[in-house]
Amino acid sequence: MSNPPQPSHDIRSKSKAVQNGSGQRILTVNLITRSGSQRGLSRGRTVTTTAARSDTVYDDPCTSSQQDAGQSSESTGNHKVPECSTRSGNDNSQASTSELPPPPEIQLSLAEDLTGQIFGGINDYAASGAFANVYRCEWRKPSGPVKKVAVKTFRHHTNPISEQDLRRFRRETAIWAHLVHDNIVTLYGTTEQFGPATALVSQWFPDGTLSHLIREQGATLTIKSKLKLLHGIASGLYYLHSFPVVHGDITSSNVLVDLKEGEYKACLTDFGLSNVLCGHLKMSQIEGSTVRSGAVRWTAPELLRPHELPSNIKPTTQNDMYSFGRVMFHLLTLIIPWHDIDEYRVIQKIQNGEDVPRPEVSEAMSDVTDPRWGHIEQCWSIDPPARPCALTAMNFITGELEALKQDVSS
Repeated sequence: MSNPPQPSHDIRSKSKAVQNGSGQRILTVNLITRSGSQRGLSRGRTVTTTAARSDTVYDDPCTSSQQDAGQSSESTGNHKVPECSTRSGNDNSQASTSELPPPPEIQLSLAEDLTGQIFGGINDYAASGAFANVYRCEWRKPSGPVKKVAVKTFRHHTNPISEQDLRRFRRETAIWAHLVHDNIVTLYGTTEQFGPATALVSQWFPDGTLSHLIREQGATLTIKSKLKLLHGIASGLYYLHSFPVVHGDITSSNVLVDLKEGEYKACLTDFGLSNVLCGHLKMSQIEGSTVRSGAVRWTAPELLRPHELPSNIKPTTQNDMYSFGRVMFHLLTLIIPWHDIDEYRVIQKIQNGEDVPRPEVSEAMSDVTDPRWGHIEQCWSIDPPARPCALTAMNFITGELEALKQDVSS
């Protein structure tokens, strides 16, 4: 079998430090065509992708004592959690660009082109999402074992993709391909053999999405399984936010689950791609926002501001944490947020300052304890800096798991 074709040119963008209206440094990313590059990103560098457009910059999403969760902590319920340190654009204490060292140049090779190595077809259809179909295929490498993979092809492809959209798409996939973490879906590369649009080749998850798991087996999930899934989601977010990279589309459908030895593991997928593809693929968007139809129930209220130009609305890590609270609600209650009303009524309620009410206390809602509901409400704070960061969420869930062990042993 011949080797896949290699791109004939490099796509590069100048790497430079600029200062926006909030006095923040923004570092552009150089994309280079290079095969066999090492996966992985360096922490502490701001990567400006669609998935990382942020009005709030975390050089470190929590305090500098992340390595020691026992330091710089505050009490939340019965658990000690590290404080979150957010630096918003309105924080006058933030150093100016001139006081900061020059940013390093980051070079990311484009996601590997696997065209010619992926085998499968329409009969291998596995699932569909908001903007794509997923097929179970085989990756037959020139050497090594055959690997089952998921191939995601994008629907509604009506016009040739613009050069700008193509650059954005390549930038997003380049970032994703370099993310390496147990709770992040592995992106192996791309392929051009599944229609006119570039398809993504990623890790195969036979157990599907968290949304599917809740719908089909939610009643059988133990609180331990639920908490472990939530810990995995928070761990994946902590990894992303420590660069910082913003996911931008956290929903139960963008969490895949992997069942091994009787335990489920959660993995995040589809970083920022909805924002790139929404316009090009003629997807339905909520008027006056950048939010795709179907994501409103999971979206932070500041992304749904009335009379705000969509181009002025930028996703942040704090938006992700709001959405984490929505997923936590869904998993603990087995109820989709605002399940009984349509999306436009959801927007009206959010803009009126209303939020999803706590379910009535019952045996069916025994997993929604006071501390857990308190954490959900913190994630849903109307004030974004007041929301817990991903490390705080991780430590809260760890504390809940430890409390379960103590209950069993006592």
